[in-house]
Amino acid sequence: MVRFNQNVEDPRPATPMAHQWHGLMFTVEDLPGIGRRYGLQGQHGGRVSVVVHRRTGQRELYAYGADDCDQDAPTCVIRLSDAQARSLGSILGGARPEWMVLS
Repeated sequence: MVRFNQNVEDPRPATPMAHQWHGLMFTVEDLPGIGRRYGLQGQHGGRVSVVVHRRTGQRELYAYGADDCDQDAPTCVIRLSDAQARSLGSILGGARPEWMVLS
């Protein structure tokens, strides 16, 4: 499900913790009663947040454009099931599933 600028609230607590992993800076925040939020700044100013729900495994992907006037409102939100998120993660991580190989 993709939604664009439809009064979506970004659930962010006040104090994110910054981490570095393989040269990538990102933030991790516990969201009481929800799960955990991971955020990362893009190379050209945009940013992405992923909220992982503890109970359901559902993921919400929040995208923010580099030129957005209101940086607190996401440009779009994509909700993914656990299986969808794992498939997307594999693709982003460089995996090449059989169905992606062109003959």
